[in-house]
Amino acid sequence: MKSTLKPLVIFSVGALLGGCALMGGGEKPQPKYDESAGVAAQAQQFIEIKNKKANKNVTRVALTTCQVAFAVKQSGGSQTSGHIFDNRDYTVEAKVSQHYHLKGVTDAELQAITDRVCSQGEQQLSAAGFDVMPAASLIKTSEFQDLKESGKDSPLKFKVKSTEYSVFAPTGYRVTDEATANAGLTGGLTNAFKQMGGANPASKEATLAHRLGVTPARLMFVVDMASITENKKGLLGMNQTAMVEGKVNLQVGGTLMLVPPGKMSQTMPGSDKWTYGAHMVPTYFTKHALFTDEAFYSSVEDSTTTGDKVSDGITTALGYLSALGGGTGKKSKTSRYDVNVVPDKFSALILKNGMNFVDMAAYSAKQ
Repeated sequence: MKSTLKPLVIFSVGALLGGCALMGGGEKPQPKYDESAGVAAQAQQFIEIKNKKANKNVTRVALTTCQVAFAVKQSGGSQTSGHIFDNRDYTVEAKVSQHYHLKGVTDAELQAITDRVCSQGEQQLSAAGFDVMPAASLIKTSEFQDLKESGKDSPLKFKVKSTEYSVFAPTGYRVTDEATANAGLTGGLTNAFKQMGGANPASKEATLAHRLGVTPARLMFVVDMASITENKKGLLGMNQTAMVEGKVNLQVGGTLMLVPPGKMSQTMPGSDKWTYGAHMVPTYFTKHALFTDEAFYSSVEDSTTTGDKVSDGITTALGYLSALGGGTGKKSKTSRYDVNVVPDKFSALILKNGMNFVDMAAYSAKQ
């Protein structure tokens, strides 16, 4: 779906640079995962690595954190703007926005998807050659229960820029902010924890690692329902056309973090509690989200409200009056869409893309 508006020039006085062309474009298309190419080749294209050197200290792993963040509302917007030499004193500038809403799936179904993804993720780590402590055994330990107290119940809702997420942990776990580095969610989820009085679980996780003799592993998946493109400003900051283009397609990004016990230190000499620095954590995350053009929805319906249309009409009318009076007004266009998902198809595609990520991340960690 594309929304476009151009500014209306009521009267223009002596523009110093006429006919300036917009700059932009030329962006490379998003790569698509190719199963036939093999995990090694795809890992080079999709996986970014940080702190790989610390990976040699990895021992038996335990999945201390696994979370899936589902985008429930995605938005994009654009508006026109002049440049530093622009003398258009009497104009109506344009503003457009698009909003996509996830519909047709309940929190219970999102929880079931999370349980399935995290269970399969643990199995994929084992298949890649990691010695994995089963989650069923881990969650029974007092150390894990202590760590769990630092989390929040699913779903935890928060916003990152123009996207609203609901984040789930699997049954028996709680949501923490420890797995969000490099997932594009760090600021939003960390702020949500601060607002709710959440505790940083790093020390408890490090203590668990030493007492149980394991390397904590964290998995984070981010699921978006649409890709939204906003036109960029061109020469000297000018934007002559407000344009937002959205496409409904499922995208899954991921992060795998390993916390080697050998890189941890006691909180103080003689203490039985431990901690570590973020620079000591090997991290494997997606450079590009894994996406699919397969339909995971039954329909995409225009849900623009009467209120949106009335508001746009009032804004535009007042904008014209302002411009005619010698100022700069605005006109606007708001579009909303409900993405009605088919839960089984939605789940299957998330699992497929999510496990492709785990395979690539685990392969990279083993090299």
